[in-house]
Amino acid sequence: MLRLGAALAYYGLTALVPTLTLVAGIIAIVVDAERLRDFLRGVFGPVLGAEADRLADAVVEALPSGLGALGPLGVAALALGGTVFVVALMDVADEIWELPPRGGPLGALRRRFAAFGGILGLAVGLLVLLALGAFVDLVAPVVPGIGSLTGVAGRLGALAAVATVLVAVYLLAPSVPVPPRPAVVAAAVAAPMAVLGTLGVGVYLDRVAATSAATVAGAAFLLLVWFYVEAQILLAGLVLSRTLAERWGTSKEPGTTSRVP
Repeated sequence: MLRLGAALAYYGLTALVPTLTLVAGIIAIVVDAERLRDFLRGVFGPVLGAEADRLADAVVEALPSGLGALGPLGVAALALGGTVFVVALMDVADEIWELPPRGGPLGALRRRFAAFGGILGLAVGLLVLLALGAFVDLVAPVVPGIGSLTGVAGRLGALAAVATVLVAVYLLAPSVPVPPRPAVVAAAVAAPMAVLGTLGVGVYLDRVAATSAATVAGAAFLLLVWFYVEAQILLAGLVLSRTLAERWGTSKEPGTTSRVP
């Protein structure tokens, strides 16, 4: 688990900039740059602190005219870099389920398309969140007290979003059909852990690592620590989903799974 988590953290850091650039380029088609910048600051602020401002500024300023300014080759290069993490996650899921490696050029192409579909889904989800935020800002002057309500709703919404992503990962990452019930239960356990893990990493980096020489590396070090903690939680959920599938009769032998009729 430690080795797999470290590998996922590395691939996540590698794919972060291409993925953020792709997602920001898609969002920039319908959302102004300032709102996108504020959203990115809110996502990375709990962990990166002041570094989140620089990261948000760099992503937004890299796309003044949206993805069209990059051209087809630029978009293809971003897609190739951004899908590295998802492809690595698929391989790790198969290793946890003790499945043979997925080989062949056709399988590799399918995985890339599936990973790019995940990036598009992330962009759509962020657009929905941004639209909800814009709606709240619009009605805030005429609805007293909506700010406090949206704060609670925002935390619950973040937890629900994390759980939804984890359900999709536990269902789709392995190359065998996984029944919904084990995936949902594993996601329900892992999602609060992921949120608490983010808060814990933020507190650690703010109070401990801020006085350490390790912070000389800046945002890269902070993100790597965050990704590693979240990767361990994600992998624990994958192990739990397999264990539950086998216990509930959806898998007879290690490495093989079949749906219950």
